[in-house]
Amino acid sequence: MTTRARQTPLLLLAVLLCAMLGLAVSWPTMVLAEPLSGTIDQRSRQQVTAVFTEMRTALTTGNGAAALAQLSRASIARLEAVRNAAKLGSAAPLAGFSPSEKLGVLGLRRHFTPADLRRLKTPDLLNRAITARWVKPDMLRTAELGPVAVSGNHASAPVLVDGKPSLARAEFLRESGQWRLDLARTTASADTLLRVLIPLSGQSEESYLGHLLDHLRR
Repeated sequence: MTTRARQTPLLLLAVLLCAMLGLAVSWPTMVLAEPLSGTIDQRSRQQVTAVFTEMRTALTTGNGAAALAQLSRASIARLEAVRNAAKLGSAAPLAGFSPSEKLGVLGLRRHFTPADLRRLKTPDLLNRAITARWVKPDMLRTAELGPVAVSGNHASAPVLVDGKPSLARAEFLRESGQWRLDLARTTASADTLLRVLIPLSGQSEESYLGHLLDHLRR
């Protein structure tokens, strides 16, 4: 796996991972959308791009609260569930979590003490992750969206880094008239892939995810 393939999805999942937990392997099929036509779709495209830009700025400047403001309500609830499981330690059951969420729980446990997890809120954890440079700043600064495809209340776009297509795709949801980044759909393809790779590795799920976390710090 190349460094770009490992690191690019982190800029999308920095919020989910906090300690760059999320997914180092998000390999959905890259399909560039056709140029949008129509005033409504064009306005949606501009709004989606603005959300991504706000997220990138928030992550670059270490503003965890501003980053969370770009997420859907379900995405924020997802982050809180990951944080709550992490602060409970090994006693917390993880059976109901997706592979990316389990990676998030394990990463938080690795990089923060139980006292930290009880004391710090999600924006604070994210701020610490950014300060510790768990996402490469140059990748954040050069990340941008490719052509945006809009379908009703959903939108999707490939992520470009240094102007080149990456292996990540950002997914968005329109809530109460506002576009927000949708973590569940953004990580769905990577979760599917992990469910295939983990059994093939011959390792336990926790061991495989632990090794994946090791790679993220290289």
